[in-house]
Amino acid sequence: MLKDFKVNTLSGFIVFLMALPLCLGIASASEFPPVAGLITAITGGIFSSWLGSARLTIKGPAAGLIVIGLAAVQNLGQGDLTLGYKRTLACGVMVGVLQILSAWLGFANIVAFVPFSVVHGILSAIGIIIILKQVPILLGEPYFRSDALHFFEKIPQLVKNIVPEEAIIGFTGLALLMAFRFFAQEKIKRFPVQIAVLLVGMCIAVFDGLNPLINQNLSQFFVVISSQPLDAISFPNFQNIFDLSFLKYTLFLFLVCSIESIVTVNAINLLDTQNKNSNLNYDLFSVGLGNIIACCLGGLPMISEIVRSQANIDNGATHQTANFMHGFFMLASLFLCTNFLNRIPLACLASMLIYTGARLASWKQFQDAYHLGKSYFFIFISTLLCTVFVDLLVGLLVGILLEYSIRLFNKKLLLKSKCHG
Repeated sequence: MLKDFKVNTLSGFIVFLMALPLCLGIASASEFPPVAGLITAITGGIFSSWLGSARLTIKGPAAGLIVIGLAAVQNLGQGDLTLGYKRTLACGVMVGVLQILSAWLGFANIVAFVPFSVVHGILSAIGIIIILKQVPILLGEPYFRSDALHFFEKIPQLVKNIVPEEAIIGFTGLALLMAFRFFAQEKIKRFPVQIAVLLVGMCIAVFDGLNPLINQNLSQFFVVISSQPLDAISFPNFQNIFDLSFLKYTLFLFLVCSIESIVTVNAINLLDTQNKNSNLNYDLFSVGLGNIIACCLGGLPMISEIVRSQANIDNGATHQTANFMHGFFMLASLFLCTNFLNRIPLACLASMLIYTGARLASWKQFQDAYHLGKSYFFIFISTLLCTVFVDLLVGLLVGILLEYSIRLFNKKLLLKSKCHG
């Protein structure tokens, strides 16, 4: 028993080291306060770990939610990011309610009506959008705004206003991440390279004379977290819950949160050496309750996250204790390490998110889609392009319409051939 506790605690600590910068980066990229990512990871670890049946999954914020969260904050706030943030928290609470209702009715698999070709296209599109949103931050332009359609037109402006110190930090972080993936030995790959990226970036910042604790004018380039953790708590604003835009973002978050969580749980079941299959409805309930708690406190919506869950298994986790300890260490860092956290350059976080986005939209994703058939590839590309250049809702609807139209067409062809036969 003591040995299992040590193994799971160590795994939880390693996952915490990996998750810490990602949680901060996902929150910042979503226009949430950076601490919101930590609140979600704390809730997912300390509360949700004991409620769901997927004992080896790590619950917390995910890069796949950045695009929806960012759009919700900007649109629901109508120019007021603080108001948009609080209204998006209300969306997250309603997402949790919908997930609990779905789990109670036994509808965890209802999200299967969204074809995988469409999900595949949306996730790859989200990867591209993450890259486009984070490149300016990596170059030292945190307030740069452009949609995908006009991004390349604004590149000269972006290059003109580049902050060399931030760009050096960002590109160094990207180089470390890529080098680690391609050259590290199998045993070394278990080390959370994200921490190395942070430490190197912080050292470069000190060498270049960037210190936000001394010069407040530099705070726009760094994580900002209050030294009083309770100040981080924010409450949702339910003022516009019947507006069409509110319902739209609630639906988006519900679908993406639920789909990613269910896909993760199914994937982790296959990796579980003890062959303990999870109850999808039970786990969806735990994620839903976690979302209500996290968003009532000012956190991001959460999912069962695949990369951190995979790392959890790779480090020998056998029990929910690993997820709990990951949340516990996150809570301790919030109370004990705010000075350290406030020295993290945003360019470091941007490099990690660009790397994550590149993996979501890698060339392999396009190859896999192509090898799954012409109709699959056509739906994948159509969904991706509509999501990137128009809107996630348009991408979702176009993808579903194409998928079921092709299925209906193929069914008619099959019936016709049988009749002639």
